[in-house]
Amino acid sequence: MQRYGLGFDLKLLDFFHWGAPKPENIRDDVVDLVKILYDAIGGRRWYSRQPAEIKAICCGLKRSLILKKFRTAGQLRKYLENMQWTSRP
Repeated sequence: MQRYGLGFDLKLLDFFHWGAPKPENIRDDVVDLVKILYDAIGGRRWYSRQPAEIKAICCGLKRSLILKKFRTAGQLRKYLENMQWTSRP
């Protein structure tokens, strides 16, 4: 993790699966990345208080919903980089 402007630049390394990427390993990585976000925002205790934008990413941690929305880690990254936050009253 490295400070970048007002935020942070985070790089995650995956050492779990060695060799050529397989579709199942890629799907596992996507779900694991979403779980890291879920845990980082406070897990089950704080999830219900999160904005719709976070819930749209975590999809209630339902694997099938996460993978329907994000087929690769690259798609998840692109979504995060381009997402628009709504202002809260």
